[in-house]
Amino acid sequence: MMKARLIIFTLAFFALMAASQADEHKYYNDSVSGIRLPKEVGIMKFKDDRRYDDPRLGVAIRYTSSQPAYADIYLYPIPDWKPGSDDKARAKVLQENFKSTIDDVFTARKYGYYESVKLGSKGGFSVERGKKTLKGYKAVFTIKNRGRLMKSYLYIFAFNDTLFKVRYSHLQSATKFSETMIDNFVRQLLGAETGAK
Repeated sequence: MMKARLIIFTLAFFALMAASQADEHKYYNDSVSGIRLPKEVGIMKFKDDRRYDDPRLGVAIRYTSSQPAYADIYLYPIPDWKPGSDDKARAKVLQENFKSTIDDVFTARKYGYYESVKLGSKGGFSVERGKKTLKGYKAVFTIKNRGRLMKSYLYIFAFNDTLFKVRYSHLQSATKFSETMIDNFVRQLLGAETGAK
């Protein structure tokens, strides 16, 4: 009887280890924020990440595809965030960060990083996550970079004390991409993400 239990325990242990390793290959886990993202979403696949030396800058996670497109996800601590702040304070911090990120895109143009920048639209963007609605912001740009016209989409959300920013860019001439497809990429990222509350 004891031998049978030992065999069952050993088999269960190895099954759990195998499941854990399979999970590792399917998800990117950020140990600092606790946010977990799928390594594959639609045509986009996880390529790499970069943790910045300055902890205030967090981590950048890149997704690419065989198409002329890429998505960068930035996770970093919310500046001057006070734990326990109410939803109204969180909304204000998120709105301020959205505005400053849009300003950063135009600043990049001013310093020659882009040849031109045009803001097409901006506003609220929500994602349903079970019984909760995650409220954030979205902006759409047309950017000329190295002689190529690009469509670039910005999304920003807040989880606990972490800002979650997505920049998805593709050649404007790539007709395979639609705004709905890119919105769905963000929804799938946020829907699959299990570490955020």
